[in-house]
Amino acid sequence: MVPEYSLTLDHGQFIRQGEEVVVCAPAGLTPGAQDKFSPVMGYVTFTCLGLSMVCLVFHLLVTLVAPELQNLSGKNLFSFALALLGAYSCFLANMLSGPLDSTECFVLAVLIYYFYLAVFFWMLNIAANVARTLRLATTQLRLSSGSQWGKYVLNSVVGWLVPAVLVVTAALIDTLEIQEIPDNFKPGFGKSQIGLCWFSSRTALLVYFVGPFAVIMLMNVVFFTSSSCIVYQSSKSTAKITATGPRISYHLYLRLALLMGLTWLAGLVAGVLDLEPVWYVFLVLNTLQGLFILLFFTCSKKVVNSVKERLSSDDVNSASSPWRTRDAVDSQDSNLSSSSLTGGKVHKSSYEQYHHYDQRYYTVNSLNISHARKPSIDDLKASFYHQ
Repeated sequence: MVPEYSLTLDHGQFIRQGEEVVVCAPAGLTPGAQDKFSPVMGYVTFTCLGLSMVCLVFHLLVTLVAPELQNLSGKNLFSFALALLGAYSCFLANMLSGPLDSTECFVLAVLIYYFYLAVFFWMLNIAANVARTLRLATTQLRLSSGSQWGKYVLNSVVGWLVPAVLVVTAALIDTLEIQEIPDNFKPGFGKSQIGLCWFSSRTALLVYFVGPFAVIMLMNVVFFTSSSCIVYQSSKSTAKITATGPRISYHLYLRLALLMGLTWLAGLVAGVLDLEPVWYVFLVLNTLQGLFILLFFTCSKKVVNSVKERLSSDDVNSASSPWRTRDAVDSQDSNLSSSSLTGGKVHKSSYEQYHHYDQRYYTVNSLNISHARKPSIDDLKASFYHQ
């Protein structure tokens, strides 16, 4: 007799092991995902994921068209969005798929784990790039311009290969029979009891997922705190030499970093408290990050103008198109070089007006010097802060 469930067991439905009795509990007594999460939560998850994935695809397409998003920061954000799209796609496939065998669930759990780790590491790349850009703008009066493929390749090693190494290590620990590693330290991919292909061991979840996330978020805090100090000091300086573009990028990416931090902090709190309202907060923040990226970075006036400029340039003679000179602009490593020394007013092309603080095309306009001479520091400051 099991008083807790008002259940009477016959012989053959249980076995004795010493002083303990082992019972194969009926399926109705085993809590699963259907009992833990209400159907409404499933509908909300599906809707938010679908909306976020559409927003991410739109952002990726705009990035391929808009030169405004094709500098190093734009490439990093592109990869961040791509990793997030991969995580969402695998999670949605897990929701929509029918019963999976152990191998299929294992593969899906590993993919979800990999893409979320990639999201964290690309956020780290973004934070480091923002801090570096602001430091160069304030201490050396220059911004690195151009496509900067070398730096992006290095970021890709951190953003894609490092998570792959961690995931392969965790998968090997999970599949190989290593006696020295306790079972609770094995991830148990695809064996979760909540009905999703994920970690089955809470200890392993803390070690392999929460641990790297905590370290990366701590490093992000360091990078963004350093950036905040630079912005604050430059705003108090009489020279005010910080470029507008990096400062705007700093504020935008800071919002994204805070959003990620709050999202997974809410997830940890929800896991500890196991309260449905807290789960809803985590769910909405986690599944709508694609929408936030679209609002923060894609739906801006300068990006829209950049797309219009690019599309209109396709209709004119390619020889006169400003995009034919892009390689020449990309070859510049410093933005503190004057294009010409002429008298009269400063003349800007429409392209320069649209992108006057973009890192890639942020070039100093012609200095207002009536006679050809070596520009003074005041001329450099005035040119660097043109509006």
